[in-house]
Amino acid sequence: MPTEPHIVKMNMEVESIDIPSMLEMSDSEYRAYVNKSGLFFVDHHDVLRVANTGCPMATTREQCEILIDELRMIKDRLLPQSECR
Repeated sequence: MPTEPHIVKMNMEVESIDIPSMLEMSDSEYRAYVNKSGLFFVDHHDVLRVANTGCPMATTREQCEILIDELRMIKDRLLPQSECR
């Protein structure tokens, strides 16, 4: 039987871009922001982590696929770019 996961609480400052600035970005500017900011990285143990907190997001390809599936479902809730301006 699996044990309960250990929850780690962190208090830290995190820098982020504001919503109006993000809305004004072109797709290429947003891609550059995502690549430059390094929102995610894979550590030396091959674990996918959130860059600004170090929190693990996936430890296997299967977990990464689940994360991608969840993002696809969330995507359907967002407005298209043409309706945001």
